Amino acid sequence: MAPAFRVHVILVVLVCSRLSSVMGTNATESVVDVAANLNASIFVDFVEKLPESLSHYLKNGKGPFTLFVPTNAAFAKLPANIRNQLQTNKTYMMDVMSFHIGEGLELKADFINERLIPTLYSANTQKRVRLNVYQKPAEKVYTASGAPVSRFDELASNGVVHLLDQVMYHLPSQSADDVIVLAPEYLQLDYLIEMSGLNASTIAGGGPFTFFAPTNEAIYSLPPGAMYEFEVNHMALIAVLQHHIVKGTYYAAGLYNGQILQSYLGQDLKVILNGTVVLESVDSPNTVTQVTSADVSVTDGVMHGVNRMMLVRYN
Repeated sequence: MAPAFRVHVILVVLVCSRLSSVMGTNATESVVDVAANLNASIFVDFVEKLPESLSHYLKNGKGPFTLFVPTNAAFAKLPANIRNQLQTNKTYMMDVMSFHIGEGLELKADFINERLIPTLYSANTQKRVRLNVYQKPAEKVYTASGAPVSRFDELASNGVVHLLDQVMYHLPSQSADDVIVLAPEYLQLDYLIEMSGLNASTIAGGGPFTFFAPTNEAIYSLPPGAMYEFEVNHMALIAVLQHHIVKGTYYAAGLYNGQILQSYLGQDLKVILNGTVVLESVDSPNTVTQVTSADVSVTDGVMHGVNRMMLVRYN
């Protein structure tokens, strides 16, 4: 037996053994049946719209699968344009649904911060579900690509189901740099990053990171003379860009009022929740910005669009 094949067989045996040990003798229903029993009827309806081979695979395949199942309430909260795309764009619907189907058995005990989980959408790429664990003052929050997990470890004959309070519709198909280059709302940010001679990843020293990314509105709102200062002093520009990037992945669900995050510049950012997410630069009083578009998953972390650029003094 070839070594690579022998390793594969050993892994399959270990996974199946683990599945048997946690399932016991009572789990006779498939992951789709368990989702239906949890009243996730909208998700189950979408499963029925998948190609017959895939839906049959989920209902009858040995797996194991980890289903990240949004509740009906989660689907109801979707923006209208996303709901419409799920209903009318079959390719997009299949991509989103496949992203909610994890390969292998992932229990609550396996939720490790920044762990990446392969899915049917992303088995051999970086486009994976990112698990995060956030310790807040009064609770610990678990998320899958930013979606809070409200119920864990509903066991099935061929895997496990976790319920989500949000739909994971921002698929991490691009890096932060790719999003900045392609998204019209970041046209001016792309110009500034190009002016700096770097890119988001090198500015941050690699991922995962959280980029509070200034939109066109933020850059158009700069005070007179700021753009000229950036043009003649690239180190000052890099410092300002670093002040908008935080090490680690902080989705909105992981933020809390009064939280202190340290930017790559080494200065503190204070999180203020007042119906929206506001960041205050602690070392530069009255320097604040507001998140206008949250939780854009990227392969190297997450992006939040902000409406003001936080200027800092560069020495």
